[in-house]
Amino acid sequence: MQDQAEGERALRHVPDDFIPPLEVLSLQAWFAARASDAAGEQKAFEGMIEREPGNLRALARLADLALAAGEPEKTAAFRVRRAELNRVMYQYETALQNPGPGDAEATGAMARLQAIDARRP
Repeated sequence: MQDQAEGERALRHVPDDFIPPLEVLSLQAWFAARASDAAGEQKAFEGMIEREPGNLRALARLADLALAAGEPEKTAAFRVRRAELNRVMYQYETALQNPGPGDAEATGAMARLQAIDARRP
């Protein structure tokens, strides 16, 4: 998009219920990044995590923003959480592709994903 202001004006004409909330936050993050507004981008990605705790893209970007802000503890926490989600999702996908007796592995991996999902930041 060449003209960010034009895009923002166009979005004002879209009905509120036309775009899902997660997509609105994604657009807010995009606009904030284009405006070099790290705080606005962080706020949008944090909103995404509140609505979708397993959003790997949001976790990765929040880690990048924390690193740029000189917050190594936050950076590490976001990266650890993302790695944990990646690991559990891999276990779940592997268990689904290689079903065992009673699919206990898939059930266990799904339970771990649900537990992680329940832990909101």
